Amino acid sequence: LRKRCQSLLQFHTSRKFSWLEAWKLVRAGLPLYGTNALAAIVFLPLLGEVAQTAGVEDVGYLRIGQLIVQLFTLLPGALIPLLFIKLRRNINKTSHIRDAEPSLRLIWCLGLTTLFVYIIIDHITVQLVFGQSFLPSLQPTRVLILAAVLDSANQVLHTPLLSSRRTGLFTIGQNSGAISAAALGAWLIPQYGLQGYLIAKFSFSVIPVIIYSVDA
Repeated sequence: LRKRCQSLLQFHTSRKFSWLEAWKLVRAGLPLYGTNALAAIVFLPLLGEVAQTAGVEDVGYLRIGQLIVQLFTLLPGALIPLLFIKLRRNINKTSHIRDAEPSLRLIWCLGLTTLFVYIIIDHITVQLVFGQSFLPSLQPTRVLILAAVLDSANQVLHTPLLSSRRTGLFTIGQNSGAISAAALGAWLIPQYGLQGYLIAKFSFSVIPVIIYSVDA
């Protein structure tokens, strides 16, 4: 990586490479890497449990929902890095919250509006794009989109924490959602199949939002 990135890091060429500085950078990002890894460790087995309990068809319905959800994450995906850079320039916590509020309002309002519009046309859309046999994916897709809107709000809420290096609260918020999803999934999926997975997914999205909102 160091050799490959040498041409991209022109401003570092005059300085000797420092493994200590490299480790500091990696260590600063460990909470982010760790929470993403934990989420993957939680949800991959839950998907397997859905397939084993309810059948592969239900996993297919989830995949349809996940494909459509990608459309709802385009705006947050473009906005969050810009918001992070803006907030990183100012380390004042109160200012951080105030600066993040317009982005939060924008994503929340647009996300909910788009969700309501989609609910009106989703029956026709799924039938035209995927076919009649995928109509049972309508309800799971709606839940996944609502979870995606919450995830987007979650991203805006925790960006000030990351930009001010308050990684402790970030770790608590994200991991609390993942642990609750694991517990609910293990308990509910054997009984309710796909519905149990959706409840676990929704808890994963809503719990961090509640924690960050209380802090804000």
